[in-house]
Amino acid sequence: TTTTTTTTSTPGAAGDDEDKERDRTAPAPSADERADADDDDGDDDVARRRRRDAVDLSATVDERLPPLEAAAKAGRLDEALEGALALEKQTRQGSDVPSTARVCEAVVRMCAEARAWTTLAEHVTLLAKRRGQLKTAVQRMVQAAMAVLDDDALDNDTRVRLIGALVDVTDGKIYVEVERARLTRRHAAIAERAGDVAEAARLLQAVQVETFGAMALAEKTDFILEQMRLCVANGDWVRTQILSRKINRKVLRANDELAEHAERFYLLMAQFHEQQREYLEIARCYEAVYALPAVRADAARRAKYARLVVVYAVLAPWDAEANDMLHRLADDKYVRDELADYKSLLQCFLTVEIVPWPSFLDMYRALFGAHEQFSDERKRRVA
Repeated sequence: TTTTTTTTSTPGAAGDDEDKERDRTAPAPSADERADADDDDGDDDVARRRRRDAVDLSATVDERLPPLEAAAKAGRLDEALEGALALEKQTRQGSDVPSTARVCEAVVRMCAEARAWTTLAEHVTLLAKRRGQLKTAVQRMVQAAMAVLDDDALDNDTRVRLIGALVDVTDGKIYVEVERARLTRRHAAIAERAGDVAEAARLLQAVQVETFGAMALAEKTDFILEQMRLCVANGDWVRTQILSRKINRKVLRANDELAEHAERFYLLMAQFHEQQREYLEIARCYEAVYALPAVRADAARRAKYARLVVVYAVLAPWDAEANDMLHRLADDKYVRDELADYKSLLQCFLTVEIVPWPSFLDMYRALFGAHEQFSDERKRRVA
């Protein structure tokens, strides 16, 4: 008995096989093409088709862009921009990522050289909103526009308006979230220089950099510390505490590249705990700074923070943890050998006997007053 097997082809199967074969044999996408691979709402089929159908228009851009830039320099900016927009449409529809980005950057450059700041903001917005715009083109255009913000010809009001336009362009776009954070920080810095600390803090608080995967750890930490600093300056202690929980202290201490950030973090936390009169926590903050290798290598800073640890440790209400810190400081070689006055201060609190208050006050009043934290009469009374 002979059995015959019949294979039935489904409609479109042959076409799918051809598409897969073309994808397999096609050249590897460039970095710019990979950055745009998830365009059109992440549709993989559209992304593959865009890569497959991409046209190299670099020769066309080489030929048509220089005359446009020359026209802009000659004062015919509107004519140059009209030609650049037509060229950008051609490269965008041809899915040529590098050429589209190059034309967008040229538009920014032509407007900046002509000092046409309003035109620059309008064209950046226009190009970003064009149908099927490539993500890499938007990213590089925004970066080029950010470089323009350093131009000395810009006054503060114009700079703020341009920043606002760029923030609007980057709104809701994950691929330019880092640029949006940097723009917001610049806006906050301008507001702070103008004396509006509350507005600066409000602007910066709107950015949640802890969720940014593209931002480096050092920059992310620095951004959160800046948020904390503005909250401290604004007297917003609740938000300061919330922000402090976004920083991993173990990572901060373990990473040598974050040593400067660690010092800033603990000094900000010391200010926070001072408002709560949590002297033991303040002592712990200064102890963490004192333990940093960079601080130990600097004689002046080492002495400063060692003294502050001792001062706040003796101010802390007595309990097992405070007693443990006092004994730890008394055993510290640097305190024992280099800070005789502070060693004797520690012994006053470690010796089980009544401290004669008048003589104690005469002896250590100047020691406490030497620190800026106790420089005014009110703080000396608190101490």
